[in-house]
Amino acid sequence: MARRFHVRAQIDEDRHRILFVISGDIESRALIDHWIEVYSEIAEPWTYDRLFDYRRAEGLVDFDEITRLAAWWHDRVGCRDYSSRVAVVVNNPLDQARIHVVSRLFPREIRKAFTTVDEALEWLDGTAARRRA
Repeated sequence: MARRFHVRAQIDEDRHRILFVISGDIESRALIDHWIEVYSEIAEPWTYDRLFDYRRAEGLVDFDEITRLAAWWHDRVGCRDYSSRVAVVVNNPLDQARIHVVSRLFPREIRKAFTTVDEALEWLDGTAARRRA
């Protein structure tokens, strides 16, 4: 039985962090459209660390759609020199392995897979603390 797709974004202005929670059977185009919409509302989205929680999602994001996002992102970022962290929370080793493929499309970002949101937040919080120091 198919589970209804849903994605929710929570923007934390104080921590410069965006949390995306994805659930149900993944609809790649709708997912990428939502990310682009959220990023478009932020003046400098590349300054935000991001956490993607896929624990309640089923399926894979289509690589062509990820490539579409990468092209949009690079147009938006331009030649800016930036570095951001991206934590991805997944349930299985296959999803963890795919993170490295996506990382090649976003070379100025550090992506790391986690199995819990707490671990991901701890990693992101440590990164933010180092930036403030």
